[in-house]
Amino acid sequence: LPHPRLPESWAKFEGRVRASLQALIARPDAERVLVVSSGGAISALVREVLGLTVDQMITMNLQMQNTGITRMLFKGGKVRLQSWNGVPHLERPETRHLLSYT
Repeated sequence: LPHPRLPESWAKFEGRVRASLQALIARPDAERVLVVSSGGAISALVREVLGLTVDQMITMNLQMQNTGITRMLFKGGKVRLQSWNGVPHLERPETRHLLSYT
């Protein structure tokens, strides 16, 4: 059962993330797809792709920078993590002060 203050259980959340990943994999016509989400959902997606434990996923999530970019490659029904948590748009001296963490 979900925690009284949470909208869904952990199992439902993971199921929703897994279903989203399967929907992306099933798109044979998509060359590029932009997905905007929260750090928690992105960490759960990376967990699914890399086969990480929940503890490893939580460690990753605690290191995520706001507005970080994660790239995945989809080909032949498979998905691979290309890059995670990149912030090239904030790495200039005049924008470094904008870096923050989830």
